[in-house]
Amino acid sequence: MAVGDIVSIMQAGASGTVYYQPALTIEIMITWVAYDDNGGYFGLYNGALDSINRLVASGTIPIGEYFQGWNNIKLGITNTNYFLQNISSVSSVSSFSGIQIK
Repeated sequence: MAVGDIVSIMQAGASGTVYYQPALTIEIMITWVAYDDNGGYFGLYNGALDSINRLVASGTIPIGEYFQGWNNIKLGITNTNYFLQNISSVSSVSSFSGIQIK
């Protein structure tokens, strides 16, 4: 990968927490995070501690329509402080996208 390359990952059919840890010298700016209507959470993880934003299914309002802010985030990740995304159900679909900045 090179500076300016896009990182996009979509996953389905698994519940639990998934981690994306770039290589040692790589830095990524996450700019978009999405879930279907089952919710979940995402944030930073360093192998011991996490800092998360929680999305909760809203019942009658689809997540994509209700939580507009998750489509305009700036979350820098490194090999030390990397991305975690929790999927709440085996029927959930989640994804994120970002750009390599270093």
